[in-house]
Amino acid sequence: MKRRTINSIVKLSLIMTVLSLAFIGTRPVLANAKNTGGVFYFTTTTNSYLAYINNLNTNNQPNWILLATQVWQQSGSNNYDPHPIGVWYNPRNGEWSVFNEDRQPIPIGTTFRIHYLNPLNDTYSAILQLTTTTSNSTGQYTIIDNPLINNDPHASITMTQDYTGAYNPHEISIWYNASNGRWEIFNEDLSAIPLGTSFNLYLEWQYDYLQTTTTANNSGYITYIDNPVLNGDPSHFVLVTPVYDSGGSCGCILNNHTIGVWYDPIAARWAIYNVDLAPMPVGTQFFYTV
Repeated sequence: MKRRTINSIVKLSLIMTVLSLAFIGTRPVLANAKNTGGVFYFTTTTNSYLAYINNLNTNNQPNWILLATQVWQQSGSNNYDPHPIGVWYNPRNGEWSVFNEDRQPIPIGTTFRIHYLNPLNDTYSAILQLTTTTSNSTGQYTIIDNPLINNDPHASITMTQDYTGAYNPHEISIWYNASNGRWEIFNEDLSAIPLGTSFNLYLEWQYDYLQTTTTANNSGYITYIDNPVLNGDPSHFVLVTPVYDSGGSCGCILNNHTIGVWYDPIAARWAIYNVDLAPMPVGTQFFYTV
């Protein structure tokens, strides 16, 4: 397991102190100096395909970049939601929401970790929204063209779908295309990504952490993370994105399942799991950000 070369605490400090003008699609956004971002839990209380996040940190912030990962909590309400998810900002009530892309109801008690970010840029990361067009997409692939990660197979991407007009009811992953030196988003079931589909992206020039499922760390539908930063500490916030070809050294395993994270108090380890409890193939890879 490889860590990036810059200390994550230092990087986070840089992100929170450097304010600049960034672009989301075609929208220029001036960073809000009073609040540069954070993380919180959100648990659904209504049985609908869309659940509004009524949080003072994200209300009336249409230009935030939101990232979401399903999580199984140690206490309180829990449930499984084995559906591809996205986020959406409703300008009518000024609230963000989590929703199922296939518009199936989210079970009451499903919990998500929400990471909200101002669209800042610094030396080591970029926060932006990418929307599929005829020029950046073909079939099941969408190209990420950003100088921070272009021609870098060791970059890292954390992402969540963001509804801006098109649904994409499929699990998504990323891979590095060595033939063009670009990272690309693709649908795990290899179906075409609709034009107008949007993704919230957090790009880093070297990945935080990489988890590869092996026979040693795999237990059915779960892969356990062995990382001294996380081991024995359930208080961390972990966000996960599937990756097909990290570092240009192809593991190349498709795991077309919704994923979540969980802290196992008995093993004192964080784990990534398939929400539908399907076995996780050996060789499956994930980027995870702490």
